[in-house]
Amino acid sequence: CVHATEVDLYGVTVSPRLVDLILAAPVAGRLKAIDLTYVNGISPESILRFARGLELLTDLRLPWDFIVESEFYRSLVQARPTIVRLSLGLGNMLDEEDLRIICHGLRLEHLELSAVENLTDRAIDIILESPCAQTLRFVDVSYAPQFSSRDVLRLVRGCPELAQLKWDTNDDELDRDVDGPNVDAVDALLKSRGGSASGAVAYA
Repeated sequence: CVHATEVDLYGVTVSPRLVDLILAAPVAGRLKAIDLTYVNGISPESILRFARGLELLTDLRLPWDFIVESEFYRSLVQARPTIVRLSLGLGNMLDEEDLRIICHGLRLEHLELSAVENLTDRAIDIILESPCAQTLRFVDVSYAPQFSSRDVLRLVRGCPELAQLKWDTNDDELDRDVDGPNVDAVDALLKSRGGSASGAVAYA
């Protein structure tokens, strides 16, 4: 795969030996994206080795249900501060200090925060108080009921480049804090920036 610029390790158990092989291959000098969403297993250290060894890496998608200490995120932003797309993986258990490390250490254009159970609505302020507020173009806040529609509207208003928002709210329990006027205001802002409607459905 001499011309590949991204690798998706779907269904693979990523052993240290596999990391060695990828980093030693000629393609390592061209890889810009690595998708670990559906790996069967990978250690945090192996992910950091990819971050350190793939010099063109700008797009990193972490596994689902990812649980690590804050030191992982500190090491990640130090290893590859040029990452602009970060998917934290559905069900990531990061806390607000972890999010602060990410948003102050990276200049993200694309951030996925789906089903992030440990975060509170304070996460919106952390993003808005960081440099990422000026660079974000896409955010995914699906299945995160701690973010009310008022919080999501604050996020969109505070990120002037944000034109794409994924905001799946198709479950009544999740929809309890999603109201029509806020959804309409969010969608109007996104469209005014050349984007499309969020897809959110207001709770009735």
